[in-house]
Amino acid sequence: MSPACALPLASILPASQPSRSGFAGVPLRCRDFHDLFVAQRIQRIDFSRAPGWCPARQQPHGASWQPQLASPLLVPAAFNMDDESGRDMREHTIVGTWKEHWISEGSEGIPDGTEIDAGYAQWHSDGTEINVSGLRSPLTGDVCLGEWIKTGARSYRLNHFGVSYDPTGLNLVGPARIQQWLTLDEEGNTTSGKFTIDQYDEGGNLLAHIQGKVIGTRVTMDTGFEKVE
Repeated sequence: MSPACALPLASILPASQPSRSGFAGVPLRCRDFHDLFVAQRIQRIDFSRAPGWCPARQQPHGASWQPQLASPLLVPAAFNMDDESGRDMREHTIVGTWKEHWISEGSEGIPDGTEIDAGYAQWHSDGTEINVSGLRSPLTGDVCLGEWIKTGARSYRLNHFGVSYDPTGLNLVGPARIQQWLTLDEEGNTTSGKFTIDQYDEGGNLLAHIQGKVIGTRVTMDTGFEKVE
């Protein structure tokens, strides 16, 4: 017999099914493969549904008779539902678009309650994030890019950076590092947490530190007009 006719048994048997020699990986000859194939086909036949089938003996059938294959068992996907209300309890995610407000708390020289920024953020499923400021002029740098990780069941940490310019938009100031620690509510529609902003010059010197709380509302297909501030 040609060596090409020898097939590895592991390629056609599940890992949990032993070969004739007691383990997978033993070469299987073509004739053995044929016998195994026929045996597997027979196992799939539901003889109890065939006409004239008797457990004690098999009745002869006409030339046109064909065995019937057993119907597959279909199991519906099970979602986690609240037993009392039937509400869908699948885990919510921070992925999506958010309208955010950044409020100062404990920042030196800035009264508590002062809105530091407001705008839109988008969190992506690959762990990246983009934020567009609504209160900073594009001349001074109004876009930040970052990375996020999940730190708990509904908690997240964000680390992102922006590039700042002076009010003329002509002179580079340096990078601004913005961090957030957020918690997603149980409904998955709002976020709340803390933020810090550290503005550096190109030499790595800290020019300003601002901190406070951030509140976010999910943007959906039903979201209408909302003022930026």
